[in-house]
Amino acid sequence: MSIVGGELWPLQKLLSLYEADGQKPAITSTCTKARKVTKTDDERFAVLDQCLAAMHAANVDQGLAWAPKGDVAFFSPS
Repeated sequence: MSIVGGELWPLQKLLSLYEADGQKPAITSTCTKARKVTKTDDERFAVLDQCLAAMHAANVDQGLAWAPKGDVAFFSPS
């Protein structure tokens, strides 16, 4: 899922630029800011999904370490 409207549309482009430069702190910062402006569960899931992919982490907990625990549970319910 990609974010197409609202204030989140530049997320995918920013993440790809930071990812190409290996700027994990910038990815974390951008994801934290983007998460704060999500308005729906679909937007929330899309932000978490795109950020997880950009982090190239070994697992969800590592990739979403920047996110509140409630978001991690929302993204991958056990």
